[in-house]
Amino acid sequence: MNAVIVEDSKVIRHMIKQILLQLEIETIGEAEDGIAGLEMVLNLKPDLVMLDLHLPKLDGDEVVRWIKKTHIMTKICVLSSFSEGEMEHLLDLGVDGAINKPLSLQKMVRFCYESGLKSI
Repeated sequence: MNAVIVEDSKVIRHMIKQILLQLEIETIGEAEDGIAGLEMVLNLKPDLVMLDLHLPKLDGDEVVRWIKKTHIMTKICVLSSFSEGEMEHLLDLGVDGAINKPLSLQKMVRFCYESGLKSI
């Protein structure tokens, strides 16, 4: 199992990477903006994309739209601050789940099991 992290904060990228490591998910790429993140996803075709919505150069909504157009079979988890209405919008875009910041191991574990990335 592997993942690409697309997050503009270096500190949060590091935190995500550490949580993924605890879940035995290898981080194969990290990007700090939407364009670099999309290129990484297209080239590496990860099992999972951990994606912030508020990114420089190309926002998270657009990254999701582009990934969905390519038909790459990857799980997409959005990491951001959002309302219930925004969650519905994200699910309509095709994300597999979303985690409200602040991020925690418990929230990541729940997403991994609910999305089928991990089994009990």
